[in-house]
Amino acid sequence: MLNTCVLAMRWFDEPTELADIVVVANYVFMTIFTLEALFKIVAMRGLYFRDSWNIFDFTVVTFTLLILGLQVTGWLEGAESSTTILRCLRIGRVLRLVRRVKGL
Repeated sequence: MLNTCVLAMRWFDEPTELADIVVVANYVFMTIFTLEALFKIVAMRGLYFRDSWNIFDFTVVTFTLLILGLQVTGWLEGAESSTTILRCLRIGRVLRLVRRVKGL
């Protein structure tokens, strides 16, 4: 939920300090989600990829790392749309929480 709140904190002409905080928070969440996927793969072994939500999470983590790598190497300079798409996918992780809470 905190990840969703951070992702929603973007707007046109936002202060640069806030933009820097959001970038750092995105790196923190990317690290957390990557570690979560790795821990689950190790713990669940082959069963990890039998759950569609795990496949979704793995796909988001993989594309996030791929786009980060491309940005670091300079292949995606100024490609804000690719990171925006990934942010939307990461918001989709919240759907798992909604699925588990029957009152929603």
